[in-house]
Amino acid sequence: MITIENLTKRYRKATVLNDLSLTIEKGLFGLLGPNGAGKTTLMRMIATLLPLTSGNVVIDGVSLKENPHAIRGKIGYLPQYFNIYPQLKGREFLNYVAVMKGINDKKERMTEVSSLLKAVNLENVADRKLKTYSGGMKQRIGIAQALIGNPEVLIVDEPTAGLDPEERVRFRNLLSDISTERAVILSTHIVADIESSCDQLAVLNKGQLMMTGNVTDLIDFAEGKMWEVTVHEREKHLFKEEQIVATRRAGSDLYFKILSEEKPSEHATPTNPTLEDGYMALIGGQGHV
Repeated sequence: MITIENLTKRYRKATVLNDLSLTIEKGLFGLLGPNGAGKTTLMRMIATLLPLTSGNVVIDGVSLKENPHAIRGKIGYLPQYFNIYPQLKGREFLNYVAVMKGINDKKERMTEVSSLLKAVNLENVADRKLKTYSGGMKQRIGIAQALIGNPEVLIVDEPTAGLDPEERVRFRNLLSDISTERAVILSTHIVADIESSCDQLAVLNKGQLMMTGNVTDLIDFAEGKMWEVTVHEREKHLFKEEQIVATRRAGSDLYFKILSEEKPSEHATPTNPTLEDGYMALIGGQGHV
């Protein structure tokens, strides 16, 4: 559905994305990487909001370079920082966005707005002002506005940052439901957002594509490299900070989860890796998870 071909973005002498090629099919696709990896730049380029330095994006045979207007009609976009009109009610806001997107028939517009409010489970607060919405509600109204016009591709950039755990789970479930009919690109630095719902994923770091595949493929990067060890407080200096991916205190002892090619101490025992471990193994401990 989406083909990204040798995409590069430079600002003067700084290369933010470097020769990135990627294919994204229908379903929920996770784009994972630390802050500053280039994820938002990539999302904004696909959404036609940033010019390409070189390369191309093709969606269902339509080239971004040749026909950016047609590409815009295929995309719904929820940016990382989503501005709303706090004095508008939820239904009013979606109606306004629908008008801006060219849905001029009032009956058609209200039918679509009502359908989307139901889809994002905001029917019961549709006539409340947006300033009264919780963080999760605001993100769901953001998804609803992005879905107006029934786009083939939905792009969401860091959508769960700042949400409480319950809202985060609810939001991930919503994206999973939406992805049955279209390609949904979920850009995030939070591993848990990817683990439970994404069919396919890619890892981006410092503008470079590190890997593509599925959850199991990413976990495999840490296979045979994860260790558990319990040490006394005075022994913690024996391990490099970048090796330690988890710490838990038990009285005067410390439990460490260690990422290491070699057995880090004679008392260390191997443990099965998680998705977060695979991510940390892949990017060399430079992520923020």
